[in-house]
Amino acid sequence: MSRQHLCCLSDRKRGFLKVQEVYLCLGLVVYDILELPTNPLGVRAMAKQKQLQNATSEHGMLHSPSVPQKTKELWFVDGETYAKSGQYKEALAAFKRVLLLDPNSADAYVNKGTMLYYLKYYQEALTDFEQALRLQPQCGPAFYGKGCIFYQLGLRKKAFAAFEQAVHSDPTVALFHVNKGFLLWTFRHYTDAFAAYEQATELDENMATAYMSKGNIAFYSLNWIEEALLAYHRVTQLAPRFVSAYAAKGSVLLRLRRYQEAIDTYEQAIKIAPHDTTIQQGRTKALARLPHRGSSQS
Repeated sequence: MSRQHLCCLSDRKRGFLKVQEVYLCLGLVVYDILELPTNPLGVRAMAKQKQLQNATSEHGMLHSPSVPQKTKELWFVDGETYAKSGQYKEALAAFKRVLLLDPNSADAYVNKGTMLYYLKYYQEALTDFEQALRLQPQCGPAFYGKGCIFYQLGLRKKAFAAFEQAVHSDPTVALFHVNKGFLLWTFRHYTDAFAAYEQATELDENMATAYMSKGNIAFYSLNWIEEALLAYHRVTQLAPRFVSAYAAKGSVLLRLRRYQEAIDTYEQAIKIAPHDTTIQQGRTKALARLPHRGSSQS
């Protein structure tokens, strides 16, 4: 899988979606608490009480009348905090406690499933995402989570179907379009993949990785040179230290025979990565093709 095509998170906040962090992977996100309709899960009171006692046993006085019980909202904040710092086991424990206090919380199931996904417990995570969908049938993040799991399990067609359902449930979330586009790219449906990334960048004009993927598809798969140049240029604006974007932009400028612009682009990259051989070779090639300068500079 190409590094530039890896699906990742953006820093866009849209609706209840709150993206916490950027990952070079098929990413999942942590969500805020939602106001959700109740849907009893049929958990027996005694079993629930037993789970609560087990979950809180490390805090010996937690059930004491003099010590206030921690609310589900506070447990949720704990879970988000742990998740942001990469402490997925601790975050998982916190989201489990949310569910002990509110077993009808679809967003808690999504976040619990997300932590299980990061811990590579894919089947358990899938169960949580399916439970979230039973509670909230149009829960886009749950469809999205299922898609990520199916992809990790090598079930690309199922992954694509799940990402399409995520897009259908909420077409305003850029990340859903990104992963749909990625799967379309793997199926070699390049025009449709480009359109999906185009939709993502329209929704989130600051998603550098979506622009990079759009540029790669345009340049390498569709031979849409001008579109590729625009996309790569946007990446250099959004991520000015991303050397690969300069290398790609330089390649496009070479193809267009805009040699001085290519040299300028490569020299920008050299300031960031002076020992990058790809950048050095690109600059040398551009200098050699520049009229009246090929023999005087190296």
